[in-house]
Amino acid sequence: MNDSNYRKMLRVLVIDDEPGVHSAFKRILSRSVTVDKLGRRRSIPIRLEKNLSTLPRFEVDSAYRGEEGLERVKDSIREGRPYMVVFVDVRMPGNWDGIETIKQIWRVEPGIHVVVSTGFQDYTWEQLIDKLGNSDRLLVLMKPFEPIEVRQTTYMLYQKWLFNQHMQKRFDKLEGMVRERTRELETANQSLRKEMQSRQNMEVELRHAQKLESVGQLAAGIAHEINTPIQFVRDSIHFIQDSFESMQSLLSDYRKIIDRFHPDDEVKQALFAAEQRADLSYLNEHVPKAIERTLEGAGRVADIVLAMKEFAHPHQIEKKPSDINKAIANTLIVARNEYKYVAEIESELGDIPPVVCHIGDINQVLLNIIVNAAHAIAEVVGDSGEKGTIRIRSMHKGSVVVISITDTGCGILENIQDRIFDPFFTTKEVGLGTGQGLAIARSIVSDKHGGSITFESIPGKGSTFFIRLPVDGKL
Repeated sequence: MNDSNYRKMLRVLVIDDEPGVHSAFKRILSRSVTVDKLGRRRSIPIRLEKNLSTLPRFEVDSAYRGEEGLERVKDSIREGRPYMVVFVDVRMPGNWDGIETIKQIWRVEPGIHVVVSTGFQDYTWEQLIDKLGNSDRLLVLMKPFEPIEVRQTTYMLYQKWLFNQHMQKRFDKLEGMVRERTRELETANQSLRKEMQSRQNMEVELRHAQKLESVGQLAAGIAHEINTPIQFVRDSIHFIQDSFESMQSLLSDYRKIIDRFHPDDEVKQALFAAEQRADLSYLNEHVPKAIERTLEGAGRVADIVLAMKEFAHPHQIEKKPSDINKAIANTLIVARNEYKYVAEIESELGDIPPVVCHIGDINQVLLNIIVNAAHAIAEVVGDSGEKGTIRIRSMHKGSVVVISITDTGCGILENIQDRIFDPFFTTKEVGLGTGQGLAIARSIVSDKHGGSITFESIPGKGSTFFIRLPVDGKL
């Protein structure tokens, strides 16, 4: 604000019920006055004021009651030309005396300077402080007063007001600089947080890729090593099965021949005793069943080995068309130990096209969600022996394949639903989860495959996760 603007702000308000007081203030403050060598004041033509060392002129307004004075203060604020100083008489007619008027004015404009002008000892300074507070914006001017006292008091408050305006301007400038610097720091912090999040995500993905590659190589090696002896076992059992069937046929022929002997024949009786000792009838009944169970077990081991081999899928650089339904079936075999005691599986796998993807990564996503579903159900059923349900569906919708995995577990609390995909966030006990499963799942589906992973959950009822993968594999 320049000097001419400051001069436009040199407004004084006089609140007094005596008209003569208003005239005196206007006569003292509205005219240019200087002081001669003898200390006498004299009027100076306005046109010469700028050439002399004079005090500034003030615009003086009048109010005769406290309520009227308050309204004038409010008007000056609305006009953008507030009063610098208010002279207030103590004794005035109406509901407000000078003290109440000052209180009301300071509620509207706390920064305004007030001069109490009175000819009576109504209040001591201590009493004024007690009623108005110890303020550097309060002065007392006793009537009758000399013009020079009014001029000097007003000028002193004007200089103080001018200084305050200047300091406020500098404060506003500094505050603006602080706000600007704060915005710059916030922007820098946001960029830093994004970079840190990006690095964290890259580290998670790198660890996941390394883990998946290592597990894949290990699983492929183990599958190869197990598959060969399992094949030997299955072939040997089939040989035993065929041989036992041949032996049963031979024993049947022997029995037909023996039955021709006389019942008292010693040979026949010896053979019958041998059969009894060998418990031949029991063997005939139970050995075939044992062979069938052994073949079934060996078949399950072979299925698990094959599922592990296909599930792990050692590091696949490029996306390839893959059978998602087969991936679901393999994942259920691998994860069976997690859910077999707590949940039944219901699957509804639709007629879907091959999806271009990194099938090893998709297997990991399916495994994470199925294991989470099993854990959520386990929290509900506990050791009751009851079982919940995990329902898995696949369907083809337009350009995407949708996989939904629903559980009847404990659900997800509303206040953490927006955090479940955050890296390292987990609600499981220490040792049961790292908080990376769903973060990795979303990164795989969204970042690597251009799909999406969402969920719906009702606390206490269960959750459903939806995995959407573009069929063409394009991001």
